[in-house]
Amino acid sequence: MLEKSPPFFRQKQEKSHQNQQNQPSNTGPNFVLQNEIVPVKYFYYDKFAKFFQKIALLISLVFLALLFVNIYLTLRLESERLMLVPLADQVDDYTSTRVTAADVAKKIQFYQQTLTDRVTLGNKSKVIFSNIGTDIKLESALLTPQSFSMIIEVSNPFEFANLISKYMESESVGQIVLRSADLTPSTKKYRVVIDGVFK
Repeated sequence: MLEKSPPFFRQKQEKSHQNQQNQPSNTGPNFVLQNEIVPVKYFYYDKFAKFFQKIALLISLVFLALLFVNIYLTLRLESERLMLVPLADQVDDYTSTRVTAADVAKKIQFYQQTLTDRVTLGNKSKVIFSNIGTDIKLESALLTPQSFSMIIEVSNPFEFANLISKYMESESVGQIVLRSADLTPSTKKYRVVIDGVFK
């Protein structure tokens, strides 16, 4: 029967037969199959395992290097942030100083404009008030750098016409508008409202 079986099976059976003969005969029949471990060479599996071990080692080294770079950059950024805190405070101080300087500049500009308007208005008011004669009573006046408004009381219409003529001959007044002229019968005086525009 051993002669008809394949060669590897024959070798196995022969080995098991020899094992049975080496065992003492007083034990009885052994029905448990004994598996023999046959060494198999996994040549390609070893190469793949070594290759993947190298890749895993390389990836671990890359991650370790990235971890150190991350720690270094985090420390560097923190130190830069700590350096920027006092600079941010200085910038805030400069911003408040700039706002204060802008306020001062606006006040200076307003003051200069007021002085200019005052000089201009002074010259214009001189023209308006110096031409009012003794027969004309000034009740109220409002002057701006661009225009004026007056309420006067005159007893003689000729004095009023003379005042308007003097204003139009001056270099300061560009236009005069007569808003109203009312005669008060009890005093026999004219109450005149005049608006004018400066040149």
